[in-house]
Amino acid sequence: MAARTSTIGGGEERMSVTAKTLFGELQEGELGFLGKEIVRKFFGLKATQRTLDKKRGALEGEIASYRKDRLTLLRRRLLEDGKDYCTYHHGAVPASEILPVYLEGTRGPADHYGGDREYREVHWTCLACREELRDRAASYLRPRVVHVSGWKPEEMRLQFSDGGRPPLPLGTMVMDRSPDPIPEELVREYNIPPDIRLDHNTFELLRR
Repeated sequence: MAARTSTIGGGEERMSVTAKTLFGELQEGELGFLGKEIVRKFFGLKATQRTLDKKRGALEGEIASYRKDRLTLLRRRLLEDGKDYCTYHHGAVPASEILPVYLEGTRGPADHYGGDREYREVHWTCLACREELRDRAASYLRPRVVHVSGWKPEEMRLQFSDGGRPPLPLGTMVMDRSPDPIPEELVREYNIPPDIRLDHNTFELLRR
């Protein structure tokens, strides 16, 4: 049976039909033969498309796994080297320097009205970045800088000098300690395989 859909407000009626329905409607003769060939090819292509869609989905899963494994490899090699990643200046530093800090401020303009966009972030910072942030906060009162206790996002709390330990404000983004994309200098230094991504619009592999 044909599945039928109509356009709103009149217009041309559109029908989605099965191969069996079309074959039944096509008559014998020159055009009937050509019509049946068209139907066979169309539904053959539909079957091929379904197969390709499944293979594409599997490929996308493999690419995602590969990219995740690159980040894991970098993390392991950094730790083996006694290093960790500073998410504020995007570089490798001695692991002993890394501490989480909470930053709160505004970035702008965020829209065509010129308004600023508020942000709340936890960064994994090295000693030099913490000193820079403290100086900026003292001079400009932005960003607001607060130390954080805890190393797991779900356990993190703000650490105030008076002993207060409130939870992170709602909407706080905790930066990932495995950078994506990986900075090129770290790719070279730690011999990380090249990145592979898929352009979903053109279905082309991209090498970063």
